[in-house]
Amino acid sequence: MTLRRNYGVRACAVAGVILAGLAAAGCAQPARPRQASVAACTEFGVSAIERHVTVTSVPAACAGLTRAQVNFAVSSALHAMAVGAHGKVRQRERAVNEYRQAVQTNDNTQGALDEARRYMQKPFEPQPGN
Repeated sequence: MTLRRNYGVRACAVAGVILAGLAAAGCAQPARPRQASVAACTEFGVSAIERHVTVTSVPAACAGLTRAQVNFAVSSALHAMAVGAHGKVRQRERAVNEYRQAVQTNDNTQGALDEARRYMQKPFEPQPGN
């Protein structure tokens, strides 16, 4: 009789642990949006890319959107991930390369050389409100 009780207790404990794990895994998922939108679809795409998830069907965040809207959301998610942490560094490197090429032309029309030299020294910073 005690053998059966121990077995039942163990089975309940294992089931409890499994249910707790499933509940925790379910809570870790982002909340589903109330309404499909391009922004929600983009967020879903970024999340899927970050987690290396292959999406094989239209997610709820993208349901009801046109093909063009979904394509735009996917493109935005890919761009957001490509820019990522090192994106600004790569953009700055490309900009400096363009400035060097501009200086090599030796054409100072409308002060282009002066501006290129200035931005080679210090990156362009947009003014607030522009």
